[in-house]
Amino acid sequence: MQKFNEKALVLQDACLGVMTKVSFLHNTIGKGSGKPDCLTYDGWTKIRRTLEKKFPESANIAGVAGYDTFRTSAPQICEQLADFYWTMQDLLELMDATSQLLVATFQGIMQFRLEQNRVIIKRVMKLFTSFVQLHLVMDGFNDRKMLVSLYAAAHQVKTNAVEPSFVRIGHLVESFDNPIRKVISDVENMSIASQLSYVIMALKPAIDAYLATETLRRNNMLNPTDEAGGLALPVRQPLSLQHPKQFLHSEMQDADQYMLWTVYVGIACPELLLREDRQFLTLFNTVSRQYLTVPVFRDQQLSVHQVNEELAKWFPPRNYKIRPPADLKNLKNLFKEEAKEA
Repeated sequence: MQKFNEKALVLQDACLGVMTKVSFLHNTIGKGSGKPDCLTYDGWTKIRRTLEKKFPESANIAGVAGYDTFRTSAPQICEQLADFYWTMQDLLELMDATSQLLVATFQGIMQFRLEQNRVIIKRVMKLFTSFVQLHLVMDGFNDRKMLVSLYAAAHQVKTNAVEPSFVRIGHLVESFDNPIRKVISDVENMSIASQLSYVIMALKPAIDAYLATETLRRNNMLNPTDEAGGLALPVRQPLSLQHPKQFLHSEMQDADQYMLWTVYVGIACPELLLREDRQFLTLFNTVSRQYLTVPVFRDQQLSVHQVNEELAKWFPPRNYKIRPPADLKNLKNLFKEEAKEA
């Protein structure tokens, strides 16, 4: 438990740090007048085209028009782009480390009940949400492939050797063309769908209570004046008769976070939407109706219903490992109705 807490805190801080760095780079070298000269210099147009055609593999640019000036400027190009390139290296290593810890932790949780594993469940779900957000934060960084290619090409010209991490970084950056497909693939490879479902179902009673405003009002939960007699010890009021060890006030404080986790789990692990019991699908639809967008990082938002409708165009793919019920083979109509209600 202590070891997991330490690792999770370190990785959570690292996720925040990398997303902050990506946001900073996007606002500086990623757009406008802050773009590096190597992205815009007309004399290297053919070099950029050659790199673009070969990406994510390394390209031989010797003999391409502009090579002589590029070779001369290679040290400066490396210096200009090093911050971005090594941030991508950090992102790659962080995603690997986070997925490994998530798999180990989910496999080690024996009871998916808040009253028994509240701290671990909250921490692992915060880390899972950050893992998904790491995939999404690169969306809109349009020059990411070219920045990586130019750094690798300049490094190769300068040192006469291919940068060792280029292939992996190149494939990572290319996968961000469709970050939703990338995160779905990564989560599927982790084989944690059942564990994610157990966690979200453990949060369902609190989400249901949070959305039942009339019941909360009848219990004076929303009225400090009428509830004044119980305010000295508000944590003593149980969530429900079925969940006497979960306390209403603390669960209501965290319920909006539970709903956010539900949305991210549904987007990153859509196989849960196809299960015959429909428990997760019903909860996901209920929660999705409460949102138009969910936060990714700072001012970046994810349009929930747009993502759902795009997802429904291709998911489930042909010959998918799960055979959905006949009326769930086409999720498009379901998500359209959900978007209208939102």
